[in-house]
Amino acid sequence: MFCISEYESLPSFPDKSQGYVYIIENETSIKIGKSTNVYQRFLSLSNSNSGGQLFQRVYVSPSSYLYNTIERIMHDHYDAERKTGEWFINVNFDDAVEFLKKQFSSPNFQTANLERQKTLAERKQNAENPG
Repeated sequence: MFCISEYESLPSFPDKSQGYVYIIENETSIKIGKSTNVYQRFLSLSNSNSGGQLFQRVYVSPSSYLYNTIERIMHDHYDAERKTGEWFINVNFDDAVEFLKKQFSSPNFQTANLERQKTLAERKQNAENPG
């Protein structure tokens, strides 16, 4: 059973440089989303558009510099099953989690994520030390 407080200790990223991709299962569908603050996002979702249904299971990816891209890949992969917005029907939760894990374990992802991290660190350093 889903417990929001389990996610309170996850780091948040106010600068939006990193984030998470999450999958939530309720009684009839799954939601594939992204957030830079999972705890706050889950708090807002638990009070809003879950269709009045309790969240049954949740998976949260590791943090990533490519979370926007990974979420887009997930949405594209399951587009034929889109119910509305980020909600999908006829998608098995475990299969979606495995597909997400596969994206994160890809050597191409690992390389691109590291390059994005380096680029952002360089930009930050240049902004702090111009000239």
